[in-house]
Amino acid sequence: MKISAFYENILEGAGNDGLEIRTALAGLKQEGMEKVYISYDTLKNDAEEKIVKILRELGLGVEGIYGFFRFEQFPTDDSYRGMIDLAVKLNAGNVLLVPGLIAEDAQEKRAQLLENMWTGLRNAVQYGKKQGIAVSIEDFDGLDAPYCSIKGTAEFLDNVQGLQLSFDTGNFVMYHEDELEALELFKDKICTVHMKDRCRENDLVRKTNLSCGRNRKATEPPAVSDFVQPDGAGGTQSCSEKESPFTVCADSKKELPFTICADGEKVCTVPVGSGFIHMKEILTRLKKQGYDGGLIAELYGHPAENMYHGIRDSVRWLGETWAAV
Repeated sequence: MKISAFYENILEGAGNDGLEIRTALAGLKQEGMEKVYISYDTLKNDAEEKIVKILRELGLGVEGIYGFFRFEQFPTDDSYRGMIDLAVKLNAGNVLLVPGLIAEDAQEKRAQLLENMWTGLRNAVQYGKKQGIAVSIEDFDGLDAPYCSIKGTAEFLDNVQGLQLSFDTGNFVMYHEDELEALELFKDKICTVHMKDRCRENDLVRKTNLSCGRNRKATEPPAVSDFVQPDGAGGTQSCSEKESPFTVCADSKKELPFTICADGEKVCTVPVGSGFIHMKEILTRLKKQGYDGGLIAELYGHPAENMYHGIRDSVRWLGETWAAV
């Protein structure tokens, strides 16, 4: 098992806190991060050489590469080949393809659009097999994605032979489905795991004068993210425990990056192990199953001013909890 984090989350958090990316990556390595999970778009545009140089100098690997495609419109698009070839070059074991979306006004064409996505994925899986790279989708947190639910994800896996799953712990919330049920159902298809935790909007308390982001010294040791109310014992309490709500910075002019579920409920992404997703039980089950793939801390949807500290909390929690379960 190797702990990773999304490179783009790290980059956003480091930029907000005034940290060089090398410094940010080195700090996370000290907390136990061994790899990064990175976007194909980030590696393109001549950035690959610079990023890879820093990673190699720090002794960090690449867990996987992800990219967005429009197979519903362009089923024969073979640009995935470049992403898979890059995964081979960087010794990444898997790639994630987000294969397309179906807008509400396109539902009358749903059957054809689904078939187009499956065609694109089948081609990618075949090429990935030749190159020794696992090709996957994820359960996506967007209602236009036909793979944002247990049923939808299963439909894709059933219709594309050899397709694997980058299991996202926090995205079955779109229809308030049980992530443990999903884990059991898809356990034989999982190639890597996005560790994403969630908090409900009504669990948030907005306070002023919080020490966050640039108000914090970049040299401060890792601390519980200001997005979470400390429990007084060096850890964090679940947002399901009403006596310890999540505390967010009311001074920020930015609107909180909520994800909107099918029933209209708003949820936020929070540091791993501090929300209502059954993170510890997921790790327990994965370890019992003999899982040896990646655990990727994901904080898309977390406030930028707390992103870097949230990633550090998440990486540390994953290492400590995996060792303990």
